[in-house]
Amino acid sequence: MSADARAMWGPLTEGLSVPNDLDLSDRPAALGQLGVGTAANSRLVSLVRDCIGSEWETGLLVSTRAWPLLAARMAGVARGPEGEQGLSDRLKAGLGDITAWEQGSPGELAGRMVGATLRALTAPPGAPVPDGPRVSASAARSRSTCEWAGWWQRLGVSRCAGACRVEGLV
Repeated sequence: MSADARAMWGPLTEGLSVPNDLDLSDRPAALGQLGVGTAANSRLVSLVRDCIGSEWETGLLVSTRAWPLLAARMAGVARGPEGEQGLSDRLKAGLGDITAWEQGSPGELAGRMVGATLRALTAPPGAPVPDGPRVSASAARSRSTCEWAGWWQRLGVSRCAGACRVEGLV
């Protein structure tokens, strides 16, 4: 598995068919590997621009390393029963109506926009878009470590008292 595919593993890739040799530094190749053609990508960028209303913020989102994965997820929604109108409705609900991603330091804006877009695309159709990140239980289990576990064991306590309580670990 490539370093890019491994680094993006979690909620961004959940439900997507991510090739083992995905290289997000080569944008056209990554989009092609994920099944998003040039015309489809241009259309998705236009949809996002219509929802955000800002050329600069749209460019910021599209320039992130996560864009090919978001574009693949958007293309999947557009090809599904909701169609392009359903995709547009989801993006408007997540990016246009909820401005929580606009709050915070400017240096973290792109990351907040990626999160808001992902939440808009993964929320059930017609359901309100959650305003916080969604936790992937499988990703949490695969990446979680408990640095306090050894300390608790040395004290003779069999379980952490909540400091390390991550679903499936204790």
